Amino acid sequence: MGGLVEQQFIKISQAVKNRDLILIEEVKKLSHAISEFEIEIDSDCTDILAIRHPAASDLRFVIAVSRVAGDLENVGSHLNNIANYSGKILGYNDKVDIFSDIKHVETTVNEMVKDTLDAFADFNTEMAIKVVRRDEELNVEYKNTMRILVTYMMEDPMSIPRTLNLFWILHALHRIGEYAREIAGYVIFVVKGNDIRHMSFKKVNQMLDTDKEV
Repeated sequence: MGGLVEQQFIKISQAVKNRDLILIEEVKKLSHAISEFEIEIDSDCTDILAIRHPAASDLRFVIAVSRVAGDLENVGSHLNNIANYSGKILGYNDKVDIFSDIKHVETTVNEMVKDTLDAFADFNTEMAIKVVRRDEELNVEYKNTMRILVTYMMEDPMSIPRTLNLFWILHALHRIGEYAREIAGYVIFVVKGNDIRHMSFKKVNQMLDTDKEV
């Protein structure tokens, strides 16, 4: 599932760069494949819980896998939405690169997704913490970019239709970053047994530093 999500990111980037609407359609097909994976993985996790009755770290792992599958399905859905909105912008058929305004956010989110998938594959808590920290940085980037887009619409009402599509793309990227942060949290949950949902990066750091001292 993670590999398909990464393919979606690559294809969307290439589609925007080359103004390729065919690649946009390929992203949508990948979204369906990701959804099918989620159903299969969720079924496997249910069978394991019912038949093997895992305990302790094994139980945490099965729970985490089920939740990560759900998060990746949501990421795939948001990338599908990004493909739809990107297609609408490309449909204006002009040479204005308005995607450049959200490029920094896109890069940050793409890196967060890659890092969180690597962290989960290797149970790397240090990399997971890095993703949690970047989520807070992403929130700042998101708000700053929102202000820029609002300014564009105020200065040029003709840009409103295209900019609104960018708003939705930006929002979807922000949500993907939040899901990447959640997956990073499951790495810490599996390895450490700590549930860091709804915790700030500062609190996560303090909690893990306390665990080290113990």
